[in-house]
Amino acid sequence: MPLHTLALARRAPVLLVALSLSWASVLITVPYLVSHVPGNPLGIRIAGAAYILGSLICHQRPERSFHPWGAQVPVCARCEGIYLAAPFAITFTLAAQRRGARALRSRTVWQRVVALACIPTIVTLMWEWTTGDITPDIMRAVAGAVLGAAIAATVAAVAIGDLR
Repeated sequence: MPLHTLALARRAPVLLVALSLSWASVLITVPYLVSHVPGNPLGIRIAGAAYILGSLICHQRPERSFHPWGAQVPVCARCEGIYLAAPFAITFTLAAQRRGARALRSRTVWQRVVALACIPTIVTLMWEWTTGDITPDIMRAVAGAVLGAAIAATVAAVAIGDLR
């Protein structure tokens, strides 16, 4: 393996944690900026960029989003759960790898984890599609967090080289 590739591989887990933590922080900070610092040019630019980026990955429907401080989060409740869980799952995976957890090397284990993690989201979707009722935001966020944690942990396992 070339030296620059090896250096990147060693930094990938740290980069994953940093990026996921940064995005999670943006999701929490932007509604605060919008509601508490209106008219601030830097705050407006940061918030605008977050909402634009959020629109690329989420439907951003107001009725399916949290509104802390009276301002909508840049993603829906389910996506927020996914993104808030990611840094914790990545950190947990890195810690487990350092302790030598053998399960991190099993593709079958990871496939089962992700499949099981899909169940809460599938249940909320089936409920909405069959009843026409919107699942409460907190339930959608928790279902998203379970799925987000499983996917983020899987990505971390790949990044650290324990899963191929």
